[in-house]
Amino acid sequence: MTAAEGASVATPAQVDVRAGLEVGKSGHFADVLDDNGERLFARAVRNDQGDLEALLERAGRHGTPAGQSRAAEPIAA
Repeated sequence: MTAAEGASVATPAQVDVRAGLEVGKSGHFADVLDDNGERLFARAVRNDQGDLEALLERAGRHGTPAGQSRAAEPIAA
């Protein structure tokens, strides 16, 4: 089983970090907030998959961002 097969996307109840993006052609700007609307951090993000993944990784250090995979829980037999 691959890591992707053993993962699932977080449910809305599991999400406690939100990233808002101002999208541009060559670059974006991200604001990352907690459940209380407090800014955790903000930064420029290049229009690049690696930079967007780094944004989600950094946001994940503060909690569970929307769109982040979580390890799937075993199904009870």
